[in-house]
Amino acid sequence: MTNFVVCAHSGVGKSYLANKLIESTKRDVCGFFTRKFPELCDENDGLCPIYIYPAGGSPVFDEDHLIGLGGEGTHYTNVEVFNSVGVDLITSDNPNALIIMDEIGFLEAQAEKFQAKVIECLTGNIPTVVFLKEKMQVEFIKKLSTLAGTEFIYLTESNRDEVFERILSEIS
Repeated sequence: MTNFVVCAHSGVGKSYLANKLIESTKRDVCGFFTRKFPELCDENDGLCPIYIYPAGGSPVFDEDHLIGLGGEGTHYTNVEVFNSVGVDLITSDNPNALIIMDEIGFLEAQAEKFQAKVIECLTGNIPTVVFLKEKMQVEFIKKLSTLAGTEFIYLTESNRDEVFERILSEIS
């Protein structure tokens, strides 16, 4: 079995591909999505909340799922949410599971417990697909792209359908 690390720049379709995999698999999906919510930005400082929530589920707008705040060149990270809720969302002992992580970026740089769990998933026996932001110069992300037993794929709009078929055939 091969696990996957999929890298692309914003707007290419990482979340689209994650959702398509979720809709197409017969496996029990676990994992997470992260998303910044510009519509909830603070008018005074311009910082927007970034939440983590179950893969394939609806966003959860509470403090327990608030992984950080982001704005123009300014970011604050809640490491404890990664190390608690993030770890819980990617923990499964179900051999019929599929773990989806959409997406990992620089906010996780200090969340050591979370990082260890991500690596455990990618080197384990439960199919795992991790989506990364392009060109993240963070040691943790560099490490993910070189793990043994993990296939690194650079996603583009032109190869998106081919990548979908490749991953789906491996996880089925």
